[in-house]
Amino acid sequence: MEDVLNHMEPEKKLRLINSAMKEFGENRFDKASTNVIVKDAGISKGLLYYYFKSKEELFEYLIAFSMTLVGEKIANDIDWDKGDLFDRIIDISKVKMKIMEQYPYLVSFSKNMYEGKSMADIKKLVETYIPNIYVKAYTYNIDYSLFREGVDVERVVKMFELFLNGYAEELLTKLKHANIGFDIKEIFNELNAYLKIYKEAFYK
Repeated sequence: MEDVLNHMEPEKKLRLINSAMKEFGENRFDKASTNVIVKDAGISKGLLYYYFKSKEELFEYLIAFSMTLVGEKIANDIDWDKGDLFDRIIDISKVKMKIMEQYPYLVSFSKNMYEGKSMADIKKLVETYIPNIYVKAYTYNIDYSLFREGVDVERVVKMFELFLNGYAEELLTKLKHANIGFDIKEIFNELNAYLKIYKEAFYK
């Protein structure tokens, strides 16, 4: 799918996307304001409506943009030859963290985007833009023999993902209140420390 904002100046495009993600992330769709978005982005309302006919169209664009961005980054930046499942999940999280350096409101936007949807609905939405990503992430070239005998791998993965989601939310809350940027190196070091704990608990 062609990106309708490809003809917009890159800096202006980035401002618009971040402003829109911020507004839709902080408010329900019906409460989100295009006036706030254009003011924050420093563009005219006429320019916004040159590219998007309605607020709904802008919201749908953001869904497609964010899904495609994350999917392409995961597909291209992950080392698919590594067979360690925990490393795979951490690597995917790191890819998302790097994206958030450029798009800091991606998580809050995604949270509102998924609100009220079941896990099945979410997976269906993701698969629309990133086909087979769930299957590939958790099965492709994974060495399950690393786990101790008797370990329920599916439950462990779910627990690990819940931890990562909680970690991300806590991190975003700290960043929001402290008004500071991401220290990617520090975050990665902390994630690796938690990763070591999980491996010691569930691997042979």
